[in-house]
Amino acid sequence: MINYFSHVSVVKTHNKGKGVFADKKFDVGEIVLVGKPVAKSPERTWQTLQMDINTHVRMDEPFELVNHSCDPNCGIKLNEFNGYSLVAMKEIIQGEEVTFDYCMSEWISIAVPNCNCQSNICRGSINGGKFLSDQILEKYRGFLAPYYAKLLEK
Repeated sequence: MINYFSHVSVVKTHNKGKGVFADKKFDVGEIVLVGKPVAKSPERTWQTLQMDINTHVRMDEPFELVNHSCDPNCGIKLNEFNGYSLVAMKEIIQGEEVTFDYCMSEWISIAVPNCNCQSNICRGSINGGKFLSDQILEKYRGFLAPYYAKLLEK
């Protein structure tokens, strides 16, 4: 089995605390990081990821240190550990920060209300998937938490 942790490093950023950076190039579709839950909670906290409507987990490091971006280079996929893996949505070059949109897992987010991603398409806030436009939901198709399917049908 590949050790996915050996291909990323945790580095202090200039404006977001710690972040996770690629130690090698990742191609589209390649698994960048495998996250494993270390604690389960029925309630959301600023440190948890939503796995189902009433299930939230705290992930291991370095996954827990991956920062948000409104223009992410990774999406999430459920993995064999009942956590999420980060999968490259676009090519990631060596030294680039690994990011995902927190709204991919959080239906209603409380983690970071004001966005600091500084991307050209920054939405300014991280409210959760419930508030994403149809256009963004379509862009993230295949990279959203599986439980979204239940909520988007309504």
